[in-house]
Amino acid sequence: MLKIRCHRRILGKIKQITIKRTVGKWYAILITNAVHKLKKGIKELGIDLGIINFIADSYGNKIKSPLFLKKSLSKIKENYRKLSRKKKESKNRVKAKQNLGKLLEKIGNQRNDFLHKISTSYITAET
Repeated sequence: MLKIRCHRRILGKIKQITIKRTVGKWYAILITNAVHKLKKGIKELGIDLGIINFIADSYGNKIKSPLFLKKSLSKIKENYRKLSRKKKESKNRVKAKQNLGKLLEKIGNQRNDFLHKISTSYITAET
């Protein structure tokens, strides 16, 4: 018996379940036969990906790059130093490794969230 915390209702019939473990957390990914449709915009858009501006579109909108890694670099360096000073195969080294993993996972989650929000805003935009 497993306790599950769902963040949305399950629509349709469950076709596949994938159990995934990240740093200290377990996830159940459900694949169903439900069709989820987003509201689509009606206009065409050109997008230019760059270094200074993450996105510049054909309407003149510019989105700066959030630089999640650069903002967290001091914390990453600190965690790597703490990890390197721990004795091999000790419990404190395992804890330090988990802390580093949590930080790196957080940066990855921030990037994915940013990309999903931008892509969804462009798809659903009316202008």
